[in-house]
Amino acid sequence: MMDQTVTSHPVLQDARGLDIRVAPRRLIRAGDAALVRQAPQEFVRLVYAVDALKARDASFVLQFLSATKGEGTSLVAAQFASTASAEQSRSVLLVNCDPSVATSQRPTLVEALQRHGKIEAAIGPSITAPGLMIAQLTDYAHPLLSIDAAGVRHIFDLAKNRYSIVALDCPAVSQAADSLALARHCDGTLLVVRAELAPKRVVKDTIAALDRFGGQVIGMVFNQAPAGRRSWFRRRTGA
Repeated sequence: MMDQTVTSHPVLQDARGLDIRVAPRRLIRAGDAALVRQAPQEFVRLVYAVDALKARDASFVLQFLSATKGEGTSLVAAQFASTASAEQSRSVLLVNCDPSVATSQRPTLVEALQRHGKIEAAIGPSITAPGLMIAQLTDYAHPLLSIDAAGVRHIFDLAKNRYSIVALDCPAVSQAADSLALARHCDGTLLVVRAELAPKRVVKDTIAALDRFGGQVIGMVFNQAPAGRRSWFRRRTGA
């Protein structure tokens, strides 16, 4: 029987009240943004936008990350993964990368790989979203001290063999520098920015840090952005 702690995962929360803006990085530089009025519809659009970045039938490791705590990264990542699992023919894997938040009593992906050379034992189904699987990367305070870069790549390669999208729910950069280091092993990073919370300088510094670590920022999700207020977007990004 699957451990019931899975039910505490944010994927079970209702995201209908969110106002989200999705701004691909090229639009950030051009000073534009796409206004989102209904979060569930926009998550569908976001799923197809990510799908368009993939080679045909290829899998994609997508990192969700914020600069500071409290910007809604877990909710956005979980809602995206839930939506993607409903839209994709193959299953989707949502990986909790925050060692302080346990989603299950199963072994972690790192433990499963080190003990068995495979990751299946670490993965369990969501009880609310068909096609969505859930796992935890590791329970070490500093994940990348528990496994080397080759091991991380091996875990992601094994996951990509089975799942169309591997979504990483990562702790904020201000809490865990490991999140930056993980970015280079991902096919793309979405930066989650909560309206009226993240200062412009912090957002820019985080993007620059991701660049230095070899990450690929493919876009930004503006969480709870007030409808029609492009001034907030311009103020926060400098566009």
